[in-house]
Amino acid sequence: MVVSAFYELEKSKIRIPHLYRLKDNSILGFAGLYERWKSPAGDVWSYTIITNDANELVEKTHPRMPAIIHPSEYNFWLDPENHNTDELSGILKPYSASEMTYNKVSTDLNDTKNDYPELLNDII
Repeated sequence: MVVSAFYELEKSKIRIPHLYRLKDNSILGFAGLYERWKSPAGDVWSYTIITNDANELVEKTHPRMPAIIHPSEYNFWLDPENHNTDELSGILKPYSASEMTYNKVSTDLNDTKNDYPELLNDII
């Protein structure tokens, strides 16, 4: 899965969302798995995002974070012929905190009815 950022919620009286992204605003490639299987209703696709321990930046708000694949490892991760689970597992590590940044954003994000660009505005 490719994203531009992800959220984690600070655990306090008021759940304060933090928006995490790369400092250079490039995309993040999340490690994930998918499976296709047959049900009586037809084909079903299941997807999941892999998580790992949080890096030093994210761990202030949550103990886990999505497993982010470094761009130099995209082809290795996505190669359908690659069945080397030891090597694949080796790239599932916390992404470098020094390459990331975050900002606290509007608590309006906590309500799924809210969907507007201002949700990304800093609250600091």
